[in-house]
Amino acid sequence: VLETDGEHYALHIFYNAPRSYPDKDKATYYFGPGVHFPGLITLKDNDSVYIDPEAIVYASVFSKGAENVHIFGGGVLDDSCEERITEDCYEGHTTGNIRLYNSKNIVIEDVILLNSANWVLALFDCNNVTIDSVKITGQWRYNTDGIDLTNTSNVSLKNSFVRSFDDTIVIKALYNHDVCENINVENCVLWCGWGKTLELGLETAA
Repeated sequence: VLETDGEHYALHIFYNAPRSYPDKDKATYYFGPGVHFPGLITLKDNDSVYIDPEAIVYASVFSKGAENVHIFGGGVLDDSCEERITEDCYEGHTTGNIRLYNSKNIVIEDVILLNSANWVLALFDCNNVTIDSVKITGQWRYNTDGIDLTNTSNVSLKNSFVRSFDDTIVIKALYNHDVCENINVENCVLWCGWGKTLELGLETAA
């Protein structure tokens, strides 16, 4: 990380071994090199989102009840076009970079998440999740937690860099929802702005 003009303008430099994605041409949403403005991307069963390493996609990814979803590719997903309209972080009218409800069999890998409107990568009542080699930085707005696992189970979170403005990785359990269990975080670099780095979240009632 190179800081020449304060932390807000820090340059984050990552090294990754070259990687091929043989399934990228089969992606439901394919974003090649360049700048894209799709807005809200709503996933259904068996959908996939490919973001090329030379692509910047101004969008939020959202689902309710989707199975077998894949978000990958090495490029940038930027939420700076979203205006936050409420203080609430639980409901889907403010989505952040990635927000998935009641979904399962999820793989999120090799994406860079920037400038969320609130919680950056938020999962609610999800099951069987792999988060691998994700990079979160450029978060400046209020409540930009890095990764929130809310009433979510069977999660492998690994090989990732999470620099959040608020809490970094949080396990939460809202009342009258599923429990949280079997969550493993390993080989990650975690950088918290002013909240908690690893937290059993404030909203823990289940």
